[in-house]
Amino acid sequence: MKLCAVICEYNPLHNGHRYQLEQIRKITECDGIVCIMSGDFVQRAEPAIIDKITRTRCALESGADMVVQLPTLFATANGENFAKGAVQIACLLPHINYLAMGCETDFPEFLYRLAEIQTKKSDEVKKVLDIHLKKGESFPSAYAAATCEIGEKHGIPSDMSQIILSKPNNVLCLEYLKALNSQASDIQPVIIRRTESAISSSKIRIMLSQYPDSVKEYVPDCTLSALQSKRHHFPSPTTYSDIAMYKIKTSTRNQLSCTREIGEGIDYRMSEIAKTTCDLTTFLNKLKTKRYPLSRLKRICLNVVLDITSTMSNIVHDKYRLLGIRNTFKSYLTDLPKQFFSVQYKDAFDMQESAIFNLEKRAHALYTLLTDNPDYSFANKLVIL
Repeated sequence: MKLCAVICEYNPLHNGHRYQLEQIRKITECDGIVCIMSGDFVQRAEPAIIDKITRTRCALESGADMVVQLPTLFATANGENFAKGAVQIACLLPHINYLAMGCETDFPEFLYRLAEIQTKKSDEVKKVLDIHLKKGESFPSAYAAATCEIGEKHGIPSDMSQIILSKPNNVLCLEYLKALNSQASDIQPVIIRRTESAISSSKIRIMLSQYPDSVKEYVPDCTLSALQSKRHHFPSPTTYSDIAMYKIKTSTRNQLSCTREIGEGIDYRMSEIAKTTCDLTTFLNKLKTKRYPLSRLKRICLNVVLDITSTMSNIVHDKYRLLGIRNTFKSYLTDLPKQFFSVQYKDAFDMQESAIFNLEKRAHALYTLLTDNPDYSFANKLVIL
């Protein structure tokens, strides 16, 4: 048996995602596709537009054979830790021969070369990175600039590097490639070019807020049905803003300073700005600097809300929840190691892991508030199609 893993959010799942799943089977000729999917909160530090159980069903209907949840600790992290956590799961799953990833370049060979630069020439990159950081640049911008400079020294045209690194999907591809290398994995990367005809999930979310009916031609029936269902509850930005501002306003500076991704006195600025601000969007706009872009600040705020501290990154995470599986793939369950289970039982967690279990409960409780959906169960049964 040879399987392919794909790391995803499906927020929401659209025709481009379905195309990718079709291409995975065509290119790899694999016996099955396992999706490692974010839960109810995604890497943009936002609640998913559709809950993880419904998105799991959409994934299975669109070509996936099994869906494993990417834990909240990884799903809401920066790109590097998002990729590390997801690749770690792929490496634990039996018979995974391939890891598929979507890119936005016609020259994927440069992705491999840039990943090699960031890995094998990391000392050179770091020296240039520090120079850019001292200029007040954000880490992503400084890291991209340093990679371009060192890459050019080793034969990669700077303009090509700049084009590649300007696309978020390409940057995430680099993190996947580096994570595979760091874990000395035998899993082969499969890079699939995104189709020009498929619009992004972010564009679909914008369209939904402005012209809901306009998304019909861009999403499969399963996603459209979920979005149009009378039972579907969209997350409320206003509710999240109120909860986030309350949490920030009532946190001490010491509590803020322990939050994941906080550094360099930003906790003081957060405390001061929060005193005169009640709206999260306004708060973030006042808080952002060249060094702290909105993407990082949004993650910090979600970390505050969910009580994700910097020390939690040291926890060894080895319990992973299965969300769904196709009937024809159920025999694979007998091959899974004990780390994977289908229902969240508290007894499955020891003292250290209980911090992870409690984080998942907090994330679930927050999501039910944001979607005003008290019927959304924490211990949903395994989705089987």
